[in-house]
Amino acid sequence: MKILEINKFHFAKGGADKHFLDVISLLENQGHEVAVFSMRHSKNSGVKQDNYFVSTVGYTQEYSLWEKLKGAFRMFHSFEAKKKINELLDDFQPDIAHIHNIYHQLSPAILFEIKKRNIPIVMTVHDYKLINPNYNLYSNGKSYDRCRDKKYYQCFLDRCVKNSYLKSFLAMLEMYWHESLGTYGKNIDIYIAPSEFAKRTLVEWGMDHEKIIVLPHFINKELAITAQADGEKYALYYGRISKEKGVADLMSIFENLNSKTKLYMAGEIENNFKIRESENIKYLGYLDKNELMPYIKKADFVVSASKLP
Repeated sequence: MKILEINKFHFAKGGADKHFLDVISLLENQGHEVAVFSMRHSKNSGVKQDNYFVSTVGYTQEYSLWEKLKGAFRMFHSFEAKKKINELLDDFQPDIAHIHNIYHQLSPAILFEIKKRNIPIVMTVHDYKLINPNYNLYSNGKSYDRCRDKKYYQCFLDRCVKNSYLKSFLAMLEMYWHESLGTYGKNIDIYIAPSEFAKRTLVEWGMDHEKIIVLPHFINKELAITAQADGEKYALYYGRISKEKGVADLMSIFENLNSKTKLYMAGEIENNFKIRESENIKYLGYLDKNELMPYIKKADFVVSASKLP
């Protein structure tokens, strides 16, 4: 089968991106022909060809003013993304398209171009961006549900996106824009939720339960065989390092832990998050797949501090 995999990042910035890369490897190992649509980025890994990729945009300090402005427009529409996806569709002619995270960096406008060709579209739901401007349903240290029943204006009033009126206003407009166009509802054939909890949340917020199936993420079998070596005992956290991921609570636990087990942290720091200086905490920086794998295999255990909404 010819499968088109689509995600805004082609490197393991976070869990969704890691899953996207793992799915590509799994499908290729099973004999499927896979093409990829993503965004150009200096950290992209294992890219066979990126001539179809859209240009770089972003919203943090590492990006230029032009890249930030271009990214703001791409939230709503992108002529570049439409042009690039059509070139790829012409050349590859997939049997099915599998969408991961496409908002902001890629543009949901590509969904209309894929659907015009009657190509089935499946989307793995990695967060709650489909139902709320705040994609993790968590704001100011607590669960956030004031945008229920499509009351997206509450996000602006509450500054629900990174405590910013401007970012919340843009996120609010983005939701109303794609809701009015039916960007997701008209084009996505099946949604994949990674858990019953995720599906239940999506349905409670108004999504059609008949279009959602539950398919838990798989575990890479190469991680099942650990190669524990003598040396320092540690727990490993890897992924995005930011407040909403509960990393501050995780650090507090290990700072006060009366144990020889330390906390190793690997990933990209977001929103100027500060890692505390402690003899029990070690920051490894951003690691690609090959660099990260030895740390996973030698860890006593892997930890996550994400909180349910």
